[in-house]
Amino acid sequence: VYGYRYRYRNRRMLGAFAVFGGYANQLTAARLSLVLCAAVLMQRLSVGALFSLLAANVALDVVDGYVARRTNSVTHFGSVFDRETDALFVLVAYSYFVLTRGVTGWLILPGLMPYVYRLVVWIMRGASAHQQRRRYAATLAGVNYVCLLVGIAVRDGFALIVLALSSAIVVASFLVSFLEACRNEYSLS
Repeated sequence: VYGYRYRYRNRRMLGAFAVFGGYANQLTAARLSLVLCAAVLMQRLSVGALFSLLAANVALDVVDGYVARRTNSVTHFGSVFDRETDALFVLVAYSYFVLTRGVTGWLILPGLMPYVYRLVVWIMRGASAHQQRRRYAATLAGVNYVCLLVGIAVRDGFALIVLALSSAIVVASFLVSFLEACRNEYSLS
């Protein structure tokens, strides 16, 4: 009921933001611009500035989902847009460690896993495949984001520990997703 009253009272203001799919998609677009700025400028920015850009991205990630649910503007496009922005954030964060901190290039592989997963699912099921959201996915993503931000903020061996944890989270999460996709594919045959 509250959501309906909110939309009714603020329909003119909400209509102005409908050009890009509403507030939530605009927040995701702002997140995308923050991640792209971080990607382009990562080697020129101070650690504090890069941390601020990426932390703002994470904060807006929390807000955009809340806004989409609160304003009843959850869409398939918004879900995909948010998921792809999340994946790009993780890839950019891992790239930062490889390009500026001298961490081994293998660290890029966990950042590429969302794209590999989608390619494999697409090959197995076709272009109409729908990626299911796991109930633990948001929690694991949140823990991973915190690990990546902490890794950027600290300078010593502790950064390698949180990067190892981050990589383990990503690999384990996508391994479970790969196995479930394969199990579902072969059980349907």
